[in-house]
Amino acid sequence: WVSFPGKYSTAWESLISQHHDDSVACVFLDDTDNGLGQHHFPNDNREQCLCAEIYGERNYKDLGYLQEVQDTCSESERAQRRERAKAMNSHIVFGKASDEDRKQAKELWKKNKKRASWGCAWFEKWFHRVKTAVDLGQRLKVVYFPGQVGCGKVAWTMLPKVNLW
Repeated sequence: WVSFPGKYSTAWESLISQHHDDSVACVFLDDTDNGLGQHHFPNDNREQCLCAEIYGERNYKDLGYLQEVQDTCSESERAQRRERAKAMNSHIVFGKASDEDRKQAKELWKKNKKRASWGCAWFEKWFHRVKTAVDLGQRLKVVYFPGQVGCGKVAWTMLPKVNLW
């Protein structure tokens, strides 16, 4: 299993709880223990992480620095969202964002060198897990959103140029 939509967390839990001979390469960024908000810097180059190679140049909103959440969510959900926003160094708003909120989010994006707020450290972990599956001769499996089977397949060099989200 090399790709699985995070939206389906119950199905994911079911998959990984089963005893099977499949490798699971997926990395879910649900907290900092799993890499949320962390970046991987190849060759110890602290200036250039993998974000540009994976995501390309994107604006502060696309890279998650402004999180607008419906203000009808429960207090426990608010607390969880605040924790995630803190891990991602992003600005969270419960309700509709104001110009000041957008300004704060844009400043965070610039301060973080326009990298993805959720990070790119997950990619290194995922890549090595996929390599292990390939080395074991396993068939790679992808789970798609309904109605999107086969969509989103692009050449590696196109990753930073296409809009997959």
